[in-house]
Amino acid sequence: MTPLDKLIERYEQTPDDQIAKGALRIGDCFCVMGMACDIYREDTGQGEWVEGPDVRAFRFRGEMETLHSPWQVDDYFFGPEGFPPDLMDENDGGHKAIVLTMLREAKEKNATQ
Repeated sequence: MTPLDKLIERYEQTPDDQIAKGALRIGDCFCVMGMACDIYREDTGQGEWVEGPDVRAFRFRGEMETLHSPWQVDDYFFGPEGFPPDLMDENDGGHKAIVLTMLREAKEKNATQ
């Protein structure tokens, strides 16, 4: 299973009310990019979640991120082009079906490259 397959599966199986909006992670809820950070952490052993008062930041090589995944995570899933444009906006807008479509299209594009 590819990293992108894992992300699609995790996002698809996450109930709508447990998808974070506006941050990578809020409590135990992740946005799509937060899920990517978590899968990257699980697969590579790199990066960690750091507690904050409201949100958890993803720390990677000393850098702290709360809104966007590090470029290394983006590259792990999508190559040098990074996450599809508007992916975060669609996640934050609660448009799960659109996010899944975008992820599947990225998977097809990656398969042809």
